[in-house]
Amino acid sequence: MIALVIVVLDKLFNAAIKFPRQVIILCAFTYPFDEFAFVLKGSAKVDVHGGESFSIGAGDILYVEEGTTIDFEMSDDFEDITMLVSDKPVAWR
Repeated sequence: MIALVIVVLDKLFNAAIKFPRQVIILCAFTYPFDEFAFVLKGSAKVDVHGGESFSIGAGDILYVEEGTTIDFEMSDDFEDITMLVSDKPVAWR
């Protein structure tokens, strides 16, 4: 059975934290699940470990495969809708 979680985040990985304007949010993450994200506003630079670097912005869709490690550099106003997909239970926070 596939466990499906749909999460709406105010700020990717920082949903409960409010940052002052003009702050750049940096984080690295190794995915224990597949992720599909739709960017609502703002932008992010994405560096895939062992892969390419690219930028995403409002209207873009991002897919990250389980096991991938990426670094994010997100604008202060970054918001997205994220769908996390796994075939096993995941404790990621």
